[in-house]
Amino acid sequence: MARALFIGAFFFTMTPLLILIQWLLGKLGLPGWGFIATGYYRLLCSLLRIRVRVSGVPVRNRAVLFVSNHVSWADILVIGSIAPVAFVAKREVRDWPLVGITAKLQRTVFVDRTRRHQTGNAVAEIVKRIESGVSVVLFAEGTSSDGNRVLPFRTALLGAVEGTAGNGGDNAFGFWLFKNSGVGCSGGGTFTGAHTDGDLFIDGTFTNGGGVSDIEVSRWNGNDVTGSLGGTVATGNVCGVVANDQQCAIANSATITSGPWRSSPTMAANTFVEAGIDLSALLGSAGGCFNTFLADSQSSQSTSSQPKDFAGGTLNTCVPPIMDTTATPGGSVSSTSQDGSSRRSLPRQAAGSMSA
Repeated sequence: MARALFIGAFFFTMTPLLILIQWLLGKLGLPGWGFIATGYYRLLCSLLRIRVRVSGVPVRNRAVLFVSNHVSWADILVIGSIAPVAFVAKREVRDWPLVGITAKLQRTVFVDRTRRHQTGNAVAEIVKRIESGVSVVLFAEGTSSDGNRVLPFRTALLGAVEGTAGNGGDNAFGFWLFKNSGVGCSGGGTFTGAHTDGDLFIDGTFTNGGGVSDIEVSRWNGNDVTGSLGGTVATGNVCGVVANDQQCAIANSATITSGPWRSSPTMAANTFVEAGIDLSALLGSAGGCFNTFLADSQSSQSTSSQPKDFAGGTLNTCVPPIMDTTATPGGSVSSTSQDGSSRRSLPRQAAGSMSA
């Protein structure tokens, strides 16, 4: 009984003091919150006689996302005593006396499980913590269990990994430009349409987290059945490296916070890529005639790596021929394309007049 009273007295006296210290550190922009939080959790574990045994070595030299199952409230004390981390918690915790304000100062990400449309905001907050150098602990099951089994993960929140780890190493993207207007995704995991001689494949590889890119353009030779992708017909790199570059790509160097095409409220550096190709310079003044495209991104440069996204659509790069028309009064009209490939003559009636 005396021990329980001592623990209660410690919690209700020391916690407000630590809240004040944490608030001052945050207000003044000073470091130390992680040291104070870790020490606080260690002291609580000691008072509650919780023995912590660590297997392996936690990552300490960079911010990461820790994924854990959840047995009880003691998980927070144990994990928090090992390393300075921020937790992901349900929104109701924010309103709990003392615990709520402590969680806020510990940079906790609160998730409203009744509003699924706000999942993107929670993921963005997780990414923001990690980008600022704070590791985050996610109880991926979204609730507690008896610890004897692992419950299904809430995969939407695990998307935070893609926003951080997915842009830190090697990535790749590919664009197919098809002449066939019937190429696309069937919706059942297969593709429709066929290759046509002259289809183009733009392959982009990124290294060093997006800082270095290499672009290769290849041409499809032959029909869909017997044809194949030929060798490289053009190359490029990061846009702006070469003056008047004809094919290039570039990834965002800083966090994106605005734009209607964002996939989340904020997009971390090197998660958005733009690529361009000068078809006229590559294929001549006609620029080729392409009707559909298919794009995909992959987690590495390996051809067997896991694709992340597929996107397809229509486009029209077909350039109509420029016609030069010559009219002879009382005679005929001759229309000739700029390349001289088409010509026709039409009978024409004599010009008349109009008076009022």
